Amino acid sequence: ANGGKRWINANVQAFFDQDGQFAGATGTLTDITARHEAEQQLKDTRSQLINAIESLDAGFVMYDKDDKLAICNQRYKEIYRAAAPAMRPGTSYREILQYFIDHQGLGDSDVDKAAWVDNRLEEHHQGGANGVEQKIGDRWIRVNDSRTQDGSVVSLRTEIGRASCRE
Repeated sequence: ANGGKRWINANVQAFFDQDGQFAGATGTLTDITARHEAEQQLKDTRSQLINAIESLDAGFVMYDKDDKLAICNQRYKEIYRAAAPAMRPGTSYREILQYFIDHQGLGDSDVDKAAWVDNRLEEHHQGGANGVEQKIGDRWIRVNDSRTQDGSVVSLRTEIGRASCRE
């Protein structure tokens, strides 16, 4: 009536006579404009959030309450290059750690790999590494992890300097 567009869901059932000839149809039309607009708004907001996360100078990763990777920006993958191929949504934190060991190793052959994975998982579950600095390759990275109300883990990795500058 006002000239605007409406989104309609049509549910139509055709009827046929004994000879298989079309005899008529019945159905319903439902206005789903509000639902469509809400879905579009959700899609736009998700896109904006992903763009914002990708624009961060820091590495960003989020694991859901089941320790499955929910989102990870490119900067995070650059920091952890050896595990980057495993960083896909739905991959568990344990699987990513195992990929790292299988493809990069730990350098020291005396290290118990299973114990290393268990230790990293325990640290991850605690989600309390705030302001911790770690050396990754030739870079020093500040680690900030926090657990959300729903049990997810959000982590930021910020480069704070090159090893040659700090040593």
